[in-house]
This record gives sequence, C-alpha cells and structure tokens, in this order.
Amino acid sequence: MVSWTGHVLPVLATILIWFFATGLVAWLDNRARHTFAHSLLLAGCAAIGGIVIIALAMQHATLLGVYASLAGAILI
Repeated sequence: MVSWTGHVLPVLATILIWFFATGLVAWLDNRARHTFAHSLLLAGCAAIGGIVIIALAMQHATLLGVYASLAGAILI
C-alpha cells in the first residue's frame, strides 16, 4: 500500500524543490550581463545558507531534517 507521507509527499517535495531551483537558475542565467556580480553574491549567500541548514539538520533524525537537508543540498 502506498502511503501519503511515506511515498507520495517525498516525491512531490523533491520534484517541486528541484524544478523551483532549476527555474531560478534559468532566470538568473538570462538576466543582463551587468547583474552578474550581484547574482554571484546572492548565489554565494545561498550556498552558505545551505551549508548552515545541513549542519543544523544533522542534529535531527526526523522527517523535517530530511526535507531540510534536501533543501540545503539544492541551495549548495
């Protein structure tokens, strides 16, 4: 039997996070050339935020910790 929280929700969350991140990268790639430095600064901040999220999620072996780790990995 397929459960909502055990099978469907993780797949949906992964797909939504993945496509949102892909769309964000595509949008940033199509911006004007003079915005590159600003985009690079924001990407660096997002990567640092992803590392912090993963470091905090390591302390929690829960479902929320798993989702937070996925989001942090995508940010990196």
